[in-house]
Amino acid sequence: QLADGFRGVILMDIMMPRKDGWETIQEMIDRDLMEGNVIAMLTAKDVPDVELECLKEHVIDYITKPFEPDEIVALVKGYLNYLP
Repeated sequence: QLADGFRGVILMDIMMPRKDGWETIQEMIDRDLMEGNVIAMLTAKDVPDVELECLKEHVIDYITKPFEPDEIVALVKGYLNYLP
């Protein structure tokens, strides 16, 4: 049974205050909140962090900024195909 909370496509920035995107994904895993979610990382970093190696099975895409809004909309529509 799914836990209460959001289910769907999550566009997660790596650099956030207090807790970065990688720590947030790890907490979601630890709290068993990954089911029903698809995560794409958004970042200004051209080269993926080493954390991506450990968490790549939980991240569908790594999108670098800047990007066009239409590009993100098209990507999210594609990610919806991965939802249960």
